[in-house]
Amino acid sequence: MSAIEFINDESGYFDWLNNNQEGFVINTPRTKSPSYMMVHRGTCRHIKGYATNYREGAFTERDYIKICANTLDELIKWAKENGRPDGSFSGGCKSCGTLSLIAKAVTGTQINNNEINYWVFSPGEQARFWDICFSEGIAAIGWDELGDLKQYGTIEDVRRAIKDVFGKDGNPVNDTLACFDFANTIKINDIIFAKKGMASLLGCGIVTGGYRFDETRNEFKHVRNVKWITRGNWEIPDDKKVALKTLTKITEYNEVVDTLLNLSGLIDKNEEQRTPINRLTTSFVPQNLILYGPPGTGKTYQLRNLQLDFTEETASETCTEFLASLVADKPWWMVVAAAVLDLKRVKVSDVVMHELVQAKQQVTPKKNLGATIWICLAAHSVNDDQTLNVKRPD
Repeated sequence: MSAIEFINDESGYFDWLNNNQEGFVINTPRTKSPSYMMVHRGTCRHIKGYATNYREGAFTERDYIKICANTLDELIKWAKENGRPDGSFSGGCKSCGTLSLIAKAVTGTQINNNEINYWVFSPGEQARFWDICFSEGIAAIGWDELGDLKQYGTIEDVRRAIKDVFGKDGNPVNDTLACFDFANTIKINDIIFAKKGMASLLGCGIVTGGYRFDETRNEFKHVRNVKWITRGNWEIPDDKKVALKTLTKITEYNEVVDTLLNLSGLIDKNEEQRTPINRLTTSFVPQNLILYGPPGTGKTYQLRNLQLDFTEETASETCTEFLASLVADKPWWMVVAAAVLDLKRVKVSDVVMHELVQAKQQVTPKKNLGATIWICLAAHSVNDDQTLNVKRPD
């Protein structure tokens, strides 16, 4: 059976959910933008609302539509036919475990969501190697003089090699862990975030290959293949800043993981269709509840779900969604003009990263965004403009 599109059909959509509890759902704009295709399980509360009081029409009759299928393979086929030729999804829902489904779509391997580890890494000093990592679909680190890291049997062997080769004093703990973990601990299907310093998130991807030492490269020869799903330049909140070191496992830091997933767009943040219902009248909630356990056992997740019973949540629209709707029907030259007006005298690279331009890129992707901006500027500038240094033919 093929995937079913529900457009302006709330009752049909809810009937399908009720009859297909094991199915899957893509949440996507009415334009079916390939940059926003979020996958959920059919039982996920984010795409069902609560038992009552959901906003009428919020699921298929407003900005978003639903694509439903009984199997993930049917959704992968639909994604391939609608702008994502590799059959991947732009993101998923951490709460219902569909981040693992994204990994399946990319790698062809189904895994348990609990088996995924999360990492942050720096692609060189000041992220100077990021463009190459993204364009080539890799993650890469330095310490090339060590040679193939697989020649070192233990983490202690790596530590000794770093001290011998680089003449380091003391105990190079961070360097040792970065090299050992990159070669041995990271697994295929793990999620990796690229960052610059402690406060800039550059992208998010899924590890698709094992470690290799690539001697054909001039530098950064320690390599893993990565399917980069999102790219941008997002500011990480002060209370969620990541470690400055090259590679860090952050799996046990749930709030940091959620923050980075939210920023990079890998969690579906469409809140329009979520509406509250007070369940205190129908179920017992203890007045004193203590959750305890080691990191990573779900304490924060349970508290967030419990919070919904005590708070009201009005329909909202994220900043990203608002900007996307703002520029969706605007021509590129108008969006570029607005960005330049806001930024004043700047370089094209600054215009590329402006939030309006990034929003337009999400809705109407351009393969070479910088070239598109140059064309817009040149076409709408006065003749012999000294700022652009472009002279149009008579």
